[in-house]
Amino acid sequence: NQSQSITFDHEFVNIDQHFDNNTGVFFCMIPGIYHFSFTVHTYNGYESYVHLMKNEEIQVMNFSQSGSRSIMQTQFALLQLKKGDRVWLRLADRKSNAIFSDSENMYITFNGYLATPEDYELSNIIPQKTEAEKAAVLNK
Repeated sequence: NQSQSITFDHEFVNIDQHFDNNTGVFFCMIPGIYHFSFTVHTYNGYESYVHLMKNEEIQVMNFSQSGSRSIMQTQFALLQLKKGDRVWLRLADRKSNAIFSDSENMYITFNGYLATPEDYELSNIIPQKTEAEKAAVLNK
């Protein structure tokens, strides 16, 4: 047994091809805050340990214990990324790990989008309140 990257057969949206289905890796080209989520279907009678990885570091984990019924779970995270960072899913090195998907049903999905670019200035869109205006709101 050894840890392995989870790859995908289908993509819904992949603007500018920053995600590679063959390797299962998203390559950050625009620095900022990204929202990632993934859903995993655990095969009946097995458990699953799936890590959301940033480069080689675990960010969050999705764990499912073995049972008589299959289980679908979703996990998400906001990640601060720099240009060149890689985000991917890793099936952990465990004896009884088993996730399931097929060509007709998308039981395993991986999603990500840029929530806020690094150079984003909120003050350009939302007018900032003066200290007096903030105090008036707090004192209501």
